[in-house]
Amino acid sequence: MKAIRFLLVIILAAVGLYLYFHKEDNFKVKDSITVSQTSGMDMNAPITAPPKFAVITGTITNISKKNFNEIEIVYQTGIDTLRVDIGNLPAGQSSDFTSKSIRVRSGHPDYKMIDILSKEE
Repeated sequence: MKAIRFLLVIILAAVGLYLYFHKEDNFKVKDSITVSQTSGMDMNAPITAPPKFAVITGTITNISKKNFNEIEIVYQTGIDTLRVDIGNLPAGQSSDFTSKSIRVRSGHPDYKMIDILSKEE
């Protein structure tokens, strides 16, 4: 009897791990970061490099059969957290997005998507 209980616990744990690591995502995101530099500088300014600004652009697609509201993509760029509001996205639809501009130090800053927050209708 103990062997059967132990086997059931092992099977349930395996199923739980499988579902956790193979869960279906609701969204597909393609994004990229673009860095720009201001061109005008004051002649009397100290000699420093002009500031650089980064913008994340991309497309988010709802790949589920559910409708979502209040979608927000959260990115990490360096020490800054950047939030991009998408709004509503019906099932199967896509939306292009552009983040606010943030100041960066590098011409090739690292960034990563941390989370996609949403509410299901």
